Amino acid sequence: MKLGRLLLLSLLPALAAAQTPDVAVRIYHYSPPAEVRLVPAGSIRLILCATCKPQAAAETIAVRAEGDRLVLSERLGSANAVRVSGAYRLEVAGHARIAAAYPLAIAAEQGRLLLTLRIPLEEYVAEVMAVEASGSASDETLKAMAVAVRSYAAHYRGRHRGHGFDFCDSTHCQATRLGIVPARLRAAVAATQGELLVFDGKPAAAYYHRNCGGVTEAVRRAWPGAPAVPYLQQHDDAYCPAWPHSRWSAGISGRDLAEALRKAGIVAPEPIHEVIVLSRTPSGRASRVAVGGSGQIIVGAEAFRLAISRALGPRVVRSDLYEVRVAGDRFVFYGRGAGHGVGLCQVGAAEMGRQGKSYAEILAYYYPGTRLGRADTATPR
Repeated sequence: MKLGRLLLLSLLPALAAAQTPDVAVRIYHYSPPAEVRLVPAGSIRLILCATCKPQAAAETIAVRAEGDRLVLSERLGSANAVRVSGAYRLEVAGHARIAAAYPLAIAAEQGRLLLTLRIPLEEYVAEVMAVEASGSASDETLKAMAVAVRSYAAHYRGRHRGHGFDFCDSTHCQATRLGIVPARLRAAVAATQGELLVFDGKPAAAYYHRNCGGVTEAVRRAWPGAPAVPYLQQHDDAYCPAWPHSRWSAGISGRDLAEALRKAGIVAPEPIHEVIVLSRTPSGRASRVAVGGSGQIIVGAEAFRLAISRALGPRVVRSDLYEVRVAGDRFVFYGRGAGHGVGLCQVGAAEMGRQGKSYAEILAYYYPGTRLGRADTATPR
């Protein structure tokens, strides 16, 4: 284990219980920067070692990773790890600025910065809602989403414990956007404060996705290693088809496809001549995909889709519900839905809210067999 990771583990001990009021979130998880500018909003306090006294700083500080060590300003020198408190702005080249007032831990590993925020749970739910929830949905739909986000956080707290944090800021955990949370989203979080879904006395794994395309997916079909819980099974969604934009198509050149797979660590034969869906789940989603050229490789459909999403954007191949055809040097995907299809369908939930269903009814429809409970009474997973 690298020195920076060991130091970060000591600075940010993993949260072990659902009652713990905050979570540790690693930002810039998939693109860790080599340098960040720390711009105080007034004055901040820095701790540069385990026995060091806090130092006040009002000037902008550039923090750079050199191997597994941090280099700061001439006044502050270098450090193995830094803890920051107060209000500040983070500036990283190629990324939007982040304004925050959460405790921040910074370490370095192999020339990259590891930046981890400690965020109160209810604030974390609001920050996730700012990315994952549509402000145009009904109040009841937004409440349902807030409970799902909170439940997911309670169930999967400590997901990255071995690396010194609870959640990353990407869709691998729950996408997080630090900044201004719209008032309606914050109101939904406040209206359901501390409320989550419970199954068998524990926080439920409340997966959600954008659009199921008319049928949700069983969790074991999406991720074979996941527990086959009864509240995450395949079922037809009577509300999702009401959305008129469920169907989509996208064309990808063989060169772009090969590059997307390469970036994800999947070595495909080049040039790529064929993409064939080898098997499907009972819901109709692709399960295994063959990519052929001078040879052939077989890829799990989710890994295939995520590789394309991370390289070309999530609105290209939007789900695993698709057919694929060859058109010249391009592969054209014809599909419906968006996301993995497990759990709550946001489009269907929005339609339920539009029809006057309560957030409890929405949650019962998408997570049958769970019940509403409180974060302070549910047993940690």
